[in-house]
Amino acid sequence: MPTPRGGLGAGIALGRLVAIGGETPTKVLGTVEAYNLKTGKWSSLPPLPTPRHGMAVAAVQSSLYAIGGALAPTHAQPTATAEALDLR
Repeated sequence: MPTPRGGLGAGIALGRLVAIGGETPTKVLGTVEAYNLKTGKWSSLPPLPTPRHGMAVAAVQSSLYAIGGALAPTHAQPTATAEALDLR
């Protein structure tokens, strides 16, 4: 993975494994990166509008949905935010 992190969400859509958000010891990330299952290469995607970690992720056709999570490291500031990432 290009960006080391814990607490990320992940899902598979359109032949890609997508890593969403996460945290380091000092910050929460909005980073979104995709691993192409055919080519074996990583690429960057647009970041999450609301950076967070510990979220649930659901894949539906060409979209990934990031649900809930926390806005600060160590699960501080939980959020009820839900966002859709269109992978087309």
